[in-house]
Amino acid sequence: MAPRLISLPLTLVVVMPVANMNALPHIQQATLDIKLWWRENVGIRIQPIVVGAESFLAPTGLFLADLQKLHYWTVRARSPTVYIWPEHARVGTNADSLGEAFGTDIAIAAGNVLLPGGESMLDEIVTHELGHLLGLPHEESTFMAAALELHNRVVTPEQRKILRAGAA
Repeated sequence: MAPRLISLPLTLVVVMPVANMNALPHIQQATLDIKLWWRENVGIRIQPIVVGAESFLAPTGLFLADLQKLHYWTVRARSPTVYIWPEHARVGTNADSLGEAFGTDIAIAAGNVLLPGGESMLDEIVTHELGHLLGLPHEESTFMAAALELHNRVVTPEQRKILRAGAA
């Protein structure tokens, strides 16, 4: 018998200097892909809420205090939250990061990372960072590999157990 589905609210905050509706189809497709992967591979029903935030906050350098202020104003409920910068190909305190998690509540993701064929990696990046928020470290040859260069959907039984416990 398959394990019961666990529901997990997830807030995705799209951060841009001004509202840009052109980013929405990209975010919507990534959201659908994220929901499908988590349900099929981990047994977690992601319940995403997508909101926008107009901010000139640059997703690079040492900006955690500013991100926490933005978080206070944009998200009231305590659920994992991933801030997405759809115009950026790199984010975080490391110059070549595609994403970064801070504690168990907040992560950031670069929303403008494309594979050579033009396919977006946003769903991969958000899935990876959500894995960190739920307690996973980096693990090569899985979706938690330190370097995300291609789509990698491998999840081990031990990872699945940790993710389900973190989401419960």
